[in-house]
Amino acid sequence: MNDFGFPLKPPNHPRYLITEFVGHTYPTKTIDDKERLMEHTVRHARVHDQLASNPQYAGGIGWCAFDYNTHSDFGSGDRICYHGRDRHLSRAKARGRLLQVAVRSCGGNRA
Repeated sequence: MNDFGFPLKPPNHPRYLITEFVGHTYPTKTIDDKERLMEHTVRHARVHDQLASNPQYAGGIGWCAFDYNTHSDFGSGDRICYHGRDRHLSRAKARGRLLQVAVRSCGGNRA
């Protein structure tokens, strides 16, 4: 199930898998300011937090982890689809924030 809203739709059966979230709904580029890049990362973290909160969610596939080539009618018109979490998570602060959310959602605390 693709779900681009937040909060996610509640699971309607066991093993409910979210196959796509956030992605194109909040595209970012490497030239975007720090606030936009962090917001993109936090949006993904919120979804992961919600997925961990209910055992009926089988998980989530955060499409897409990477920017990719596309046709000129999609995205910015430069034939690149800017979805890439990969470059955001390479930043130490973004990784740290995502880790905090993940640890909190699992009931732990960060030492």
